[in-house]
Amino acid sequence: MSNTAFINQLWMRETPMGGLKEPPFEAVYTSLTPFNHCLKPKDAFWTSTAIEQDASYTSEWVKWVKKEQKDWFSSVGYLFKVNVTDAKILRVETDADMERIFANYSKFKLPSDFFDKKYSFFKNFPWENISKDYDGIHYDPKDHYENELLFSWEVESTVWFDVNVLKFEKKVVIA
Repeated sequence: MSNTAFINQLWMRETPMGGLKEPPFEAVYTSLTPFNHCLKPKDAFWTSTAIEQDASYTSEWVKWVKKEQKDWFSSVGYLFKVNVTDAKILRVETDADMERIFANYSKFKLPSDFFDKKYSFFKNFPWENISKDYDGIHYDPKDHYENELLFSWEVESTVWFDVNVLKFEKKVVIA
């Protein structure tokens, strides 16, 4: 993905798992406690690359929500511009990418049994350590259905550790 495509990020006002009601407009947002059942930090700030259409916006996340979780949909969104000059973004596409990241940033060794590995991966994923080197992790899957560890990252999206690399542009209509 080129940096140009990544510049505009969209956040949709939805709170499916007790997330944010408003986006953090400044300062570091570091609620990085892991879920035990999926590879995501709790209550983190998530965006998806904005797609402008007529006078409104959408994203891969918005499209997924409209199809899979209609009650999460909101017509209110916030557009952010990424400071691509300063932002340090870790990009991942596959489970293998995440396993390499785990090996580089965690003090834990993954068990060989898949179910034990999956549990340890979710419980011990080193979000805090990664956030010391990166402002966010961007997931853009080549084939989502090939990823068993990243199954909960349904579509292209970015989890942000430091929102200082984002500049709020405007409130937008989501369609």
